[in-house]
Amino acid sequence: MKIGPHEIGPARAPYIVAELSCSHSGSILKARQLIGAAKRAGADACKTQAYEPDTITLDINKSDFIIQDGLWKGRTLYELYSKAYTPFKWHPELYKIANDLGITIFSSVFDYSSIDLLERLGCPAYKIASMEIVDIPLIQRVERCGVPALYLGVSCDGGSGWADRVDRSAKHGSVPGDRDIRSYGGADCSDSGHGLGSYRHREALEDEWGQDQRGC
Repeated sequence: MKIGPHEIGPARAPYIVAELSCSHSGSILKARQLIGAAKRAGADACKTQAYEPDTITLDINKSDFIIQDGLWKGRTLYELYSKAYTPFKWHPELYKIANDLGITIFSSVFDYSSIDLLERLGCPAYKIASMEIVDIPLIQRVERCGVPALYLGVSCDGGSGWADRVDRSAKHGSVPGDRDIRSYGGADCSDSGHGLGSYRHREALEDEWGQDQRGC
């Protein structure tokens, strides 16, 4: 499997991806700085999450859209995503900066609009988030892009039937003779990727622990 210039597999060194996520705290300047920091730290790639609040949820206050626990308890999903998102309009600049610095950049995708954007930018791989691995139309749309798709579990315990969900999604998404969908994670964690399952926005961390101990 290859992403950009990097060969990835059991006989290779670990492929290190710096997750941008919400760490930019809504500042494109900080986003640019984080890409530079990832390059200086020796990461092989950096990754964004390509969505906007209106493409991932609805701006309503019904119970199904209100967070029930954690730092964002009582807030709506729309409020959360409005704080955490990386605007679509930033992506051309962020991709150019990464390319100029010589660090691979790719993104998580959540709907067709994010794929359309990233195809225009020459995204070399797509991450399928754990909650999207049952979105068969999304996976089939990614498949047609002809670049690697990464599945990454939020933990290595195989909980919630995660490995079965990946296998089912890969079966529905794979186009024989085109390319392989590679699954990372799973019950035994062999040849696996590993990522954090929760992301905390800076303001929420400041509310809970104080500004000096924020960790986003």
